[in-house]
Amino acid sequence: MDWHHLFETELGWVRLTYRGEAIARSGFGWTERDEALSGLGATNDVEIRFDRLPRSSEGRYRFAEACREAFDTYAANGDDRLQQLPIIEPARTEFQRAVILACRAIPAGETMTYGELATVAGSPGASRAVGNQMARNPLPLLVPCHRVVPTGRGLGGFSAPQGVAMKRRLLELESQRLVLR
Repeated sequence: MDWHHLFETELGWVRLTYRGEAIARSGFGWTERDEALSGLGATNDVEIRFDRLPRSSEGRYRFAEACREAFDTYAANGDDRLQQLPIIEPARTEFQRAVILACRAIPAGETMTYGELATVAGSPGASRAVGNQMARNPLPLLVPCHRVVPTGRGLGGFSAPQGVAMKRRLLELESQRLVLR
């Protein structure tokens, strides 16, 4: 069974879908709760929780609360504990898996080009395929695709709500965190 947890942060509404104690999908940046809800589609056989969870020793609630704390901390000051949260890997091929793992390893406050990420993932020259993988990322922030940029000038695209403006905001948030250390 999938569990959904929606909560508001300084980066807008966050929507997590998790199974057990691993996140299967994430989304963020919506200005209204209903916008975050609209992407769920049919909600048969799911539980949706808003904002604070009941105090319980049940594993799913403890896990969801830990996820919320990590997202709140990141949204407030760029302290990136999100990479420590377990995910259900969305990869279908070895290449996709290598790209996801390499992207998760990009430190907060740093960027890498699509070509550099392709090389680190073991497929030099596959920058377009990396771009396609990043565009379909079902785990934004957890797989920090906002840290992947095109060669040359500009930030490229970003499929989260608010698009490239949000990508710029995230990179600035992370950069400020580095300066404050």
